[in-house]
Amino acid sequence: VHWSEQRHVLVAPPEAGNAWAPEAYFDEGSGMWSVFWTSSLYEEDDVEHTGRSYNRILYATTSDFVEFSEARVWQDSGGPRYDSTVVEVDGVYHRFTKDDSGNATGCRDLIHEKSSNLSAGLDGWDVVASCISTTAGVGEIEGPAVAKSTPGDVNGEKYFLFVDEFTGRRYIPLVTEDISKPGWKLAGSGWVMPPSARHGGVMPITAAEREALLEAYQPGE
Repeated sequence: VHWSEQRHVLVAPPEAGNAWAPEAYFDEGSGMWSVFWTSSLYEEDDVEHTGRSYNRILYATTSDFVEFSEARVWQDSGGPRYDSTVVEVDGVYHRFTKDDSGNATGCRDLIHEKSSNLSAGLDGWDVVASCISTTAGVGEIEGPAVAKSTPGDVNGEKYFLFVDEFTGRRYIPLVTEDISKPGWKLAGSGWVMPPSARHGGVMPITAAEREALLEAYQPGE
């Protein structure tokens, strides 16, 4: 298991004051990676970024993580949004975002939207669920990561939403059986999360890859 040297890439436009909470998603439909992040945007003549602004979510595409397309605004609800993550299910993209303005639903919480077009603007997405932490009965949350259970799981097919309950237990798992009509709730007893995990992601690995990881990084080290 080896990592290359870290390098910086410039993706945000000059009028951006920050580039936070990046995530990369491979879109099989286009064969490209979509990289999205949060930026506050300022007027072009406000070079010191002293004016009022708020966080929007921008995106760029790449095939090699060296050359990137021009950044485009992906989500602008008139108030701060950040921490988007995406999963595709049966040709439909499901997006989870921290809507810190409540402009879309009146609730400062995670919002779940869906679309058949990953790069569609805000009006191309339909709200599936909002106020997710409130309806799940947990504290305020952010930093979502969504994943489907492994095919053939003995506990049945489920979707998991790992979130940072930053005012309480930190990383916790929410679960639902139907992502198109979700009833997110805290997973049952018996789950254990790494104590320092935050704002992560989930990717499937093979048994051989698991063994290689365990050999390279011994548990507890």
